[in-house]
Parts: sequence; structure tokens; C-alpha cells
Amino acid sequence: MKKNLLSVILAVGVQTIGAQTVGAQDFVPLQAQKIIYVKPGGTGDGSSWAQACNLENAVGNKSAVGVGFTPTPSQIWVQTGTYYPSEMLIIPDSVKMYGGFSGTETDLSQRDFANNPTIIDAQKKFGSVVRLSPFAELNGFTIQNGTSQRSPHKNGGGVWADDSSIIANCKIINNSAALDGGGIYAKGPITVKNCTIENNTAGNLGHNVYGCCVTIEGGGGIAPFICSKVSMIAQVRTQIVDLSDFESLTVSAIGSEPISYQWYSNTTNSTVGGTPVGTNSPSYTPPFLTVGKLYYYVVATNAYGKDTSNVSGLHVVVPQKTDFDYKGAPQEVTLYPGTYVIECWGSQGAETYTETSVYRSAGGKGAYTKGTLIINNATTFYVYVGQKATAVRGPAQAGPLFNNAAISKCVTNFYSSNGGGATDIRLIGGVYNNVTSLRSRIMVAAAGAGAGCSNEIKPGAPGGALTGFAPPQGNINSGISPTPQTKGGAAGIRQGGNNNLVLTPTAGTLGSGGNGTGNGGYGGSGGAGYYGGGGGIDVGGATGSSFISGHPGCNAINADGTHRGNPTHYSGLVFTETVMTAGNASMPNPRGAGNITGNTGNGFVRITRK
Repeated sequence: MKKNLLSVILAVGVQTIGAQTVGAQDFVPLQAQKIIYVKPGGTGDGSSWAQACNLENAVGNKSAVGVGFTPTPSQIWVQTGTYYPSEMLIIPDSVKMYGGFSGTETDLSQRDFANNPTIIDAQKKFGSVVRLSPFAELNGFTIQNGTSQRSPHKNGGGVWADDSSIIANCKIINNSAALDGGGIYAKGPITVKNCTIENNTAGNLGHNVYGCCVTIEGGGGIAPFICSKVSMIAQVRTQIVDLSDFESLTVSAIGSEPISYQWYSNTTNSTVGGTPVGTNSPSYTPPFLTVGKLYYYVVATNAYGKDTSNVSGLHVVVPQKTDFDYKGAPQEVTLYPGTYVIECWGSQGAETYTETSVYRSAGGKGAYTKGTLIINNATTFYVYVGQKATAVRGPAQAGPLFNNAAISKCVTNFYSSNGGGATDIRLIGGVYNNVTSLRSRIMVAAAGAGAGCSNEIKPGAPGGALTGFAPPQGNINSGISPTPQTKGGAAGIRQGGNNNLVLTPTAGTLGSGGNGTGNGGYGGSGGAGYYGGGGGIDVGGATGSSFISGHPGCNAINADGTHRGNPTHYSGLVFTETVMTAGNASMPNPRGAGNITGNTGNGFVRITRK
């Protein structure tokens, strides 16, 4: 018959039982023999069914069933019926006690324990009902109504089983223990075969079974176990991870505490050898610094043994493409040694319109930058994706927004419009307008400016390339920067003077556009960039410049704020194969196929490994 074998390892909390005096005290000694026969109320010497003795005499007479039997261990054959012992029955070392006989059998194979129930009932007077000494066997019985409630017997209401004992073809039912193992308390490794163990209770752990190294073969009705020898129940798995998004390796082991863990890395798919790594934990996070394939496994150990996990084949790859959309906060990414193409798209400035929506003016569109960068050592970058600006009805203020500190303001019935936020790559994180962080930028794509608002069409300027743009119309000197790679664009100057304005226009600064305002009509704020464009008066704002470390014509900034006079960033990180495109020209579509003229909406960043 095929066996359903389930190895279950059970938690240990062993309590030693003191010496016991078991059974009737005045029995007649039985002669030594290989088999002792038992029947209810038996008074014989146990030498045959006709001379069957009682159960307590059979297990209590050490001269009859002790170590003197050779060459095989002694056996006790018990006739069907119900037995009511007065105290715990101790089955001596190596003795096998079989139930299920009708009382006529001459061979063990003739018994029928299914139709000849043999019951040992403690009547809730004591427990354990049966104690199995090492290598003893209990086979073909119902053990019921044991109760281990008083010291020293608070474990194993039904059966206390010592090392290497066997319980087979039994029902262990309706027993209880004050502490652990209401049905069976296993002190050492034991085997349970084809048993039903149910409706038992324990005050602490293991209502049905508690103990150490219990192997279960077949049977049913066996309740949850608490395991002791280490056994892996959740394994590591083979996985493909990239260098920007990976998971830890984790196993789950059950068994008696404490359990220790030792992880190993290996260059081959094997649990033999390898290099010890990690700490004493069921989880381990490899450093994942090298692209390629490594193998990992873990050995879990406790006082009763050890178990080795399967092998996790870890394929470390670099993602071919990583996209960054607007999040309103810096996004961190670590690039590992390799060659990368980095692309940035600036965001769009706000459109405006009059209350009747007759005059709608578009916000300027974002610029585009691209370059190839070689990374020799793992480097962390901070990605700032610019926010698209939106118009706000006066007298409320528009802005600031992410990656552009500029604001604009007008009166009721008109709309204030802000310039968009630039998109950039930095070596130092922090608040978007932190000066130290801004000086660490190695690539910047300028944003479009906010549109003007009046009874005319006054769009915002598109994001600039090496230089920014003045608004495409108007009667102001909105001041494209005379040196656009080294300072922000000047603020607008209204003809007739800047009188009666609700907000003073300002020049662009490092990383942000200037404030925009107006009087009869209302101006947009400048678009952000390497340096931002100036704010407009009655018209759209101006835009700032873009920057790429290594791009011809760029003027890089030092960590102290001075300009280097060349395009190489102070970090030494330099792009090749650079492209810089203003927001009024054709560029790749970041969110779809083909090309677009200027970027609309929020900014965007794409990093692709070559």
C-alpha cells in the first residue's frame, strides 16, 4: 500500500518524569517468554490465551517483559475489550504491545484491530494513559480520557512517547494536558503510523501532538503541530532582478528555537561549497552590484538538526529603459557601471484665457535634452521632473510649483499663469530650489513660460536651448539674458513705468523663472531652466536656458557658484552625443511614437542602458 509520508518536526519543551511504580503490587511473577497474552480480568501467567493475565501485570512485571528476551524484543498481545487501569501504563524498552485480537490468534497477521476494538480508558482519573519507553511500540489501541493535570504529569494526556518509539493503528481521543501535548507528548524522535488523533486539548501548545521529530505516516484527524527539528516550509526562488528594483531572498523555517541561519553565495547551481555571506537571518539582500548570475542558498540549524534550502539562481540585469514621470518630489536612481542614454523633457507653461474664453493664449512648450553617459562606478542620481503650470483666476496667486519658484498674480476676471518647471538630473538631492542641489545638475531641459492674459493672444515663450526666449509679442523688455548660460533673464519693463501693478515682476534666477504680473493685461511668469526666464508684464513670460555637461556652448557652474567657462560639470561627469532642442522645434515624443513640436504637459525623463 502506498504511504502518504509527511515529516513533521515538533517543538520541544521536555519535562522529565520521575520514577513511577505502576500496576498492581501483588501479582504473581510470570515466567519469561516471547509473547505475553492479555484479556480483560485475566488471572493467568500470560503464557497463552487460556492463561491470559491482566494488562497491568503484563506491563508492570519487569522479569517477564524486560531486557532478558532474545533474540527479538518481547510482545504483548491484548484481546479486544475495554481496560480501566488505575494508573499510567509503562511499556518497557523495545516491547511491542498489540491490540485487536479476538483471543484465538496464533499469528500476528491474524488480528483484526478494526473489528476488535481494544480500548484503554483512564476515565479522567490520571494521565498519561500510556508511557512508551525507548523503542517501544503501541499498536492497535484506542487511548482515551487521560488527563495530565498535576505535577509531575502535566504533559501528554494520552501518550508520553520516548525516543524511537512507535504509535501505530491507534486512536488517541478525548485526552487533555495542563501544559503541552493533549494527545501525544513526544520527548524524542518518534513515528506515528495510520493513527487518528483528535479532540484532545492542551493548556499550552499542541492540543493533539507536541514534541520532537515526529514522523507521520498516513492516518487522519491529526491537528496542527508545533515543529522542532528545522524544516524549510518556504523556499528561495530563482528570479531575475535589475539593478534598480530588486527583492530580498527569504526562507521560512519551522522548528525549536533558537534557529540560526547561514547564507552562502556560489558561482555554481549547487548547495555544496560557496562563500558564507549575510547575517543570522531568514532574509538576505545581496549587494547586486555586478551584472551577471550568482547562486544563493541558506542552511538553517537548531539543536535537533539542520535543513538546507534549494538554490536561488539570481540573474542580475540592468533595465533596458527606465521612465520617470512627474511625481512632485525628487526620484532617486542608482546607475551601475555601463553606458546610458539620458533624455529630459521640460514641462509646459500655463495657458490663459479671458472670462469669456474668447482670447486663449497657450503656455510655452518644454525643451528637450539628450546625451550619452558612461558610468564607471555605481552612482546615485536624483531626477527632478518638472510640473506643468496651470492658470489661476485672480486675485489668487499662481505658483510656485515643483521645480519653479516663480509666481504670477492678477486681479479678478483675469487669470494668472505660471511658467513650467524645468526637468533635470542632479548629483545632490533636496528641496528643488536648494542652491547646492541646483549647482549639482548635469543636465537640464528648460520649461515653457506662462502665457499673458488680456484681450489679445499672448502666448508664453517656448523652453530655450543654449539661450532662452523672450515672449513672442509685447511692449516690454522682458529681457532674454544677455549671457543666458550664466544668469537669469531680466524682468519685464512696462512702457510708461511699472506703476499700479499687483506684483513686482522679477528676473529669473538659478533654476527658477521670474514673477509675472500686469495692469490692463496680465503677464505670465518665466519658465524655469538652467537659469530661468524673466517674468512678463501684460504679456507671456520669457524662458530660461537648458544645460548638458559636455555640450558645446554650455557654461558649467562650480560647487561654489562661479562659472567654469567650459561645458564640463565640476563632477567630471560628461555626456557625449549630445542633443539640445528648444521647445519650438521637433523632438521625440516621450509618451508615444514619432516626434512632437515641443513637450506639452508635465516633464519627463528616460534613462536607457545601451
